[in-house]
Amino acid sequence: FIALGDKDSSKGQELLLKYQLAAKEAHESLTDEIKDKLAKVEAKSKSKTEQIASLVRMIFTQKRERVVFSKEERDTIYDKVMASVEFTDEEKKRYQECRDFCEEYRKRKAIKKLLDSQKKQKGHGRNPIPEDMPRLEEKVLWPEGNIGHEDEYVIVYQGKVQEFIVPAKVRYFVQPYRRPVVRRKDNPMQKLLQSPCYEDVFWKSYASAELLAQLECNKYVPHQPDSIGESVPL
Repeated sequence: FIALGDKDSSKGQELLLKYQLAAKEAHESLTDEIKDKLAKVEAKSKSKTEQIASLVRMIFTQKRERVVFSKEERDTIYDKVMASVEFTDEEKKRYQECRDFCEEYRKRKAIKKLLDSQKKQKGHGRNPIPEDMPRLEEKVLWPEGNIGHEDEYVIVYQGKVQEFIVPAKVRYFVQPYRRPVVRRKDNPMQKLLQSPCYEDVFWKSYASAELLAQLECNKYVPHQPDSIGESVPL
């Protein structure tokens, strides 16, 4: 203790250096131990979360196991692989090309899946309209504010053609309707406008889900004020 208290002596300097080294080693050891315990707790918690998610998926959805990684998770895995293996510059370049190829393949696969799902849509409503039924010339339904002021609006989306079976004297014909989405040219931030669905006489069994929802909503909405907070005079 006398030597340690005397910092100027060689013995005191030696003991002080040993003490500093021992304290540093103890601090590093304790830090590593805490990190290991935290990592174990995190891994255990993650394992429990994955088990719960797997159980929920098996009970309420599909029973087969399927692991889907997000782009961030895939990038993390790729980076870990890169860090665990010593690649040459040429190998790193080829590895990056493989990653880019895989990402491009996933994008193309997602686009193909979306296009296939659109092709599989059957009919225009709950029942498909017979292909051999005569069809009339397509009519366009413009929103109310656009009529007579066509030069002031720009078409944002041409609209999907919807077909309805309408009476024409004795026979029935298929009347296509299209409802473009427009906005004013001088105010790009204005809300988009679109005509409501066709609501004249036609076979209800061929009504689209959008029209049925509109009819149901109109039972309650038209008598309501434009703003919920607006007071209605008695």
